[in-house]
Amino acid sequence: MEMKKLCEDIRKHFNVLVHSVAKQKNTHSILYKLHVFPFIGAQDSNGHQNVNAQQQDAAKFFMGMFGIEHLEDYIGSITFLKHLPIFLGTGVNGGNLSQVPTEKDGQMTNDHVRTLTSKLLQRMPINVDKDCIDQKNWRSEKRKIEHDVEAISKTLGVMLLDTTSAAYLCTQSSKEMGVRLRGNSHLQSMVQEIMRLQDKLDRGWSNPLYEAQEEDIVGKILWTCLHGICLEIEEVLEKVVHCVLNDSLISPKVQGMRTKLLQEMGNIFKSAVPDFQGDDQPYLWQVTYNAKLGILRQQLYNDEQEKPQEHKF
Repeated sequence: MEMKKLCEDIRKHFNVLVHSVAKQKNTHSILYKLHVFPFIGAQDSNGHQNVNAQQQDAAKFFMGMFGIEHLEDYIGSITFLKHLPIFLGTGVNGGNLSQVPTEKDGQMTNDHVRTLTSKLLQRMPINVDKDCIDQKNWRSEKRKIEHDVEAISKTLGVMLLDTTSAAYLCTQSSKEMGVRLRGNSHLQSMVQEIMRLQDKLDRGWSNPLYEAQEEDIVGKILWTCLHGICLEIEEVLEKVVHCVLNDSLISPKVQGMRTKLLQEMGNIFKSAVPDFQGDDQPYLWQVTYNAKLGILRQQLYNDEQEKPQEHKF
């Protein structure tokens, strides 16, 4: 895919997600006209696009880019993208970040955790009667996990595997937990920074400057989405692993075997390395990583332009 078109698609789908609630309320708002209207595609007979269909297409776009389908059996359904309007303050609760749970309803969260716990236990071929691991079945299960990891390693979702690994290995530090607890306010500032940069994006600028800022915006969009998904994965898997290891119905020996299998699974995720296909994936990985580190290509470009020019005589 042509890189310019891909970058435009990333911005388009992000804007649709961020303004999905605002669009339904006021399609004449300044935010709507700035960030959503320019990207509108097919419309119905009343001149209004199907908002839900747009939102679903946009979420599907990012889910595919991050290879989420290969992780669904491990992390379940990701809801972060549905909550993006709240981080801009356009959601139903007017930006009340305390209203952004892993799932909207507590019962749904519990059901979600129970389902993932059940799936995780099914991957653990422990013969309770003999107090041992069925090694043949475990080798087969590990091959399936390795296949899933290999598939997601071809996408930007490879950045999610460290988070998944840390949950299984129980290696999340107190510092990382603190980052998660502060995650909502941090995500809000990230989303607002993206919209601020898009307000300043001027197609009348010189091509190098325009491309530099668009690259910064795309990197920030991808990193914001990945960061939000990571926070959700951490929260869910922490509960799942707790359920698996703190089962009052199992013996200490079975608990030890479950811990051992979790460690092996975590190491499979931890050992993953990017295996990108084509030219666009390495590029997007780099701009995403730059955004994570706070590196702005526009600033680098401006700094380069301000350097004294050498004069040849």
